[in-house]
Amino acid sequence: DTIGGLVAMRLDEIPPEGATTEFSGLRFTVEDADERRIKTVKVEVTR
Repeated sequence: DTIGGLVAMRLDEIPPEGATTEFSGLRFTVEDADERRIKTVKVEVTR
């Protein structure tokens, strides 16, 4: 239900800062996270 949740689901983990994934023409980069949750995600259009 959240962008952080989408990123975690796509990567099968709570990813470290700097981790990226692409989905539906968008690139998601984890900018701030701890061992329990993603706090900030940068979203860029890749098309």
